[in-house]
Amino acid sequence: MLGNAEFVKGRKDDFNRLLAGMNIDLDWAMFEQTWREPSLAGASREADQLAMYRGSWVREVSNLDRAGFLAVHPDASLSHVSDETILDWRETTCEVMTSLDFRVAYHILYSKGQDNSGVVDVDDELLRMIEPRTVPIAFIIRAYKHAWPERSRHYTGPTNDILQWWESNYSDYVAVVRAYYRALCRCGLISGGHSQMKIVNKVYEMDILRSMWLRSGGGTLSTGRYEGIFDR
Repeated sequence: MLGNAEFVKGRKDDFNRLLAGMNIDLDWAMFEQTWREPSLAGASREADQLAMYRGSWVREVSNLDRAGFLAVHPDASLSHVSDETILDWRETTCEVMTSLDFRVAYHILYSKGQDNSGVVDVDDELLRMIEPRTVPIAFIIRAYKHAWPERSRHYTGPTNDILQWWESNYSDYVAVVRAYYRALCRCGLISGGHSQMKIVNKVYEMDILRSMWLRSGGGTLSTGRYEGIFDR
């Protein structure tokens, strides 16, 4: 994790597994964790049709909405989450960027500031070793939203899959990949010394609630507000 490609040459798969493990520890969801095929069925078109929500007509669920839901629910799978659930989540989020999107935007701005200051702490060759699917969904969404104007970013169908778009275009967003890598290096999971670890008999409420929700089939969540990462 020193930013030097020499240390990981010939071990690209191991390197990406290490990054993926750190993503999981940070609750940074990746597309690899999810099964998305059910959401990609049907015709590919702009998601401009209306859906009824609590007595009002709103825009239907798009691929961007689904990606946003997965980004803040790392253990979710679209095979168990209905569009109605995602619609409810979307309509109960803030109108502006929420905390996750702000954090990703901060990481990108911080990284650009490092570049502008002449800091060279990550080899471009190392960044090219990072697989597109290893980059967290939240960073991919930031790049996608930058590439598409607000009024034309919502689509549905298989040919408008955001992951496929990212795999085809991620080499154009080296700055986003660099920002992600620098964010990992600053997240606190990496330290130079030894850490003391202790196993305790403790179960956290958040883990219980997440497990209960997944086992229930991912029904409509109704406890509190959700955090979204996209602009409607």
